[in-house]
Amino acid sequence: MTARRTIAYWVLFAVLVGYYWIIEHRAAPPSEIRQAREKVLDVFSDDVVALTLRREGNEIRCERRDKLWQIVKPADAKVPVEQCTALIEHLLDM
Repeated sequence: MTARRTIAYWVLFAVLVGYYWIIEHRAAPPSEIRQAREKVLDVFSDDVVALTLRREGNEIRCERRDKLWQIVKPADAKVPVEQCTALIEHLLDM
């Protein structure tokens, strides 16, 4: 291999690296997972005092009392306060 050929390869390498760096090297668009994790509601969890979920004629209403979430409707619901709080905090953090 001659010196000219070696220099030509290095110049070609430098041109290709420059092309990649200027043209092809862009910030990747946000992934689908990252877009899906964007907040659905633009509220803080401390601002919410009640939450009502409805589906097919059924309704569950939760209210915050003394910094704990409690199920108000239906009155005979047997759900631990910790699970109710965890569910609501998870929904608000989405």
